[in-house]
Amino acid sequence: MPVKLEIVSRLLPFFLLFSCVGAALGQSAALSPAQAQAMVARALATETNTARDLSHPMRYKLHKSSPRMTSTKEIAETRDGDVARLIAINDQPLSQDAEQREQARLDALLSDPARQRHRKQSEESDTGIVLKLLRMLPQAFLYEYESIGQGPSGTVEKFRFRPNRLSALQTWRRRR
Repeated sequence: MPVKLEIVSRLLPFFLLFSCVGAALGQSAALSPAQAQAMVARALATETNTARDLSHPMRYKLHKSSPRMTSTKEIAETRDGDVARLIAINDQPLSQDAEQREQARLDALLSDPARQRHRKQSEESDTGIVLKLLRMLPQAFLYEYESIGQGPSGTVEKFRFRPNRLSALQTWRRRR
């Protein structure tokens, strides 16, 4: 089962956090490979813990583009699962008719507990896959500090990474 784009998009905050974490720690000098590796491991551990913490739900907009169309949804995380509300198609607000259809879709979801449970189970499964990937990243790649620069939101630390062939070989041997 492929991981939904909405769930994978949750990784974006991690990468933004990771790219700024060195600057936030006041580290402007180049990091050794061991320090870069440790920083990635700490950032990923923090992101993994945050993703599991349901006491701080997020609300965000998801803009998806395909050759056929673009859509913008407002996503609200709740204890009972995420709720996505379509707010624009092809960068245009919904027509009155489309708005009524979207409201009817949300009303139908609200009145169908079985469908809500199914969606929540699917989200939990997807989240489990994402968390597993996050836990694997520190060992799957070797990270090296590259440089410091300016991004749209301020200072950004840049890192390079390459596959950790030793880790891949060890994983392959364990599976045999």
